[in-house]
Amino acid sequence: MSLDVKPDFICTGGSGTLIHQTPEIFRELALPIVKRITSPAKNYKIPSHIHSCGSEKELVKIMAEETDLVVIDPLEIPPMGDCNLRELKKLYGDKLVLKDNIHTTKVIKLFPYIHQTWLQCF
Repeated sequence: MSLDVKPDFICTGGSGTLIHQTPEIFRELALPIVKRITSPAKNYKIPSHIHSCGSEKELVKIMAEETDLVVIDPLEIPPMGDCNLRELKKLYGDKLVLKDNIHTTKVIKLFPYIHQTWLQCF
């Protein structure tokens, strides 16, 4: 199989991956699909990416050790997540691009205009 035109990147997975299911259910139902997407993406030199809010420390481990994923985010800190960037970087920084790791709710409140615009969305 060849690709005449290829995407800049492939985003797979879903937000809240381990909020809505256990790691065991993820392994059974979703991990085979992630592998099926990330492996050929690697072969075609197309970066793959997962965005998954909430607790994702275990997801980072799974992605680093069992897939060809390139980027994972947002690596949320407590209380919304369970990620420590220093720890994850030490363990998996040579295998994954670790993106974000800020408390988005606090950051957005630093910018009144952005915060007001954001509030209008609800």
